[in-house]
Amino acid sequence: QGLAGWQVTDVRVTLLGGAFDSISTTVGNYTGATPIVLMAALEQAGTRLLEPLYQFTVSVPEFAAGRVTADLGQRRAVIRETTGQADRIIIEGTLPVAEALDLPAKLSGMSGGRGIVTLHPGGYQAAQPATRASRPRAEYLPADRSRYRVCIPS
Repeated sequence: QGLAGWQVTDVRVTLLGGAFDSISTTVGNYTGATPIVLMAALEQAGTRLLEPLYQFTVSVPEFAAGRVTADLGQRRAVIRETTGQADRIIIEGTLPVAEALDLPAKLSGMSGGRGIVTLHPGGYQAAQPATRASRPRAEYLPADRSRYRVCIPS
């Protein structure tokens, strides 16, 4: 788990060295020290919390375009392109996944049941300070060494 309790992904860690004493060093020493060292490395590396994005395409009747565009803005969407097609407006962009959970139902209400939305994975962006959240840790925080050492296997 990373600094805020979230899973750390897309990282390769390589142990380049370590001290060994054949009398007192055990595998447990390395097992217990690894999270402490990893936590320090994450702090020094300047890691950041990312949030997943959707790429979206919304198609709505012209009468609903204003309300839908305003709603997307409140959801922190970044609108990349808006085009007209017959009597419909097509809106494309990116949207945080957390903001899209009720979008299909809301879109239906704003468009009289005539709105269409498609969502595809769209990458990640740095989480905004107001949206950053921490998760409960599965174990004690390795940076809190006084409590963590009690949990280290021997």
